Amino acid sequence: MTERAATGGLAGAAVGAAVDSSVTGALVGGAAGAALGAATTPRNYNNINRRQYYDEGARRYYFYDPGARRYYWEDGSPRY
Repeated sequence: MTERAATGGLAGAAVGAAVDSSVTGALVGGAAGAALGAATTPRNYNNINRRQYYDEGARRYYFYDPGARRYYWEDGSPRY
């Protein structure tokens, strides 16, 4: 579980319990907060299973991210 998902889940549970004053409200709020926290977690480009290419002119490696449809340098910065 990511840090943002855990924080979102806790915050969502607190808000859900305050609004609905029941266990159901806390459960629904916690689930919604965890989902939102997980969805907003930044991507870690170092852990993507990808094929790298070498740019002879720049003497740097780069890769293509099909989800974003963009090329990135090895450090995660945009290539173009």
